[in-house]
Amino acid sequence: MRSTPTDAYGKVNKMAITPRAAEAEAFSKAARLLQQARQNTFDYDSYASALRFNQELWTLIQNRPRRTRRCPPASGATPSTSACSSTNRRSRR
Repeated sequence: MRSTPTDAYGKVNKMAITPRAAEAEAFSKAARLLQQARQNTFDYDSYASALRFNQELWTLIQNRPRRTRRCPPASGATPSTSACSSTNRRSRR
């Protein structure tokens, strides 16, 4: 089967997806699967598949490396008393 320019574009587009877009796509899929399972209450395989996907998604989200945020201090606050500084301190431990 020959590759068309459209196929090549699709491949590049999938490789160039941002992490945020990939996460949104995964959550959309999980929501769609759970909604379908809710509508088909007697389809055990659909229900189990939706729950499994949702569980795996949340496992991945919980186990990913956390990024530290660099927050500017709130107006009038010193860096040590800003709302974000306590978050940064916890993430450095």
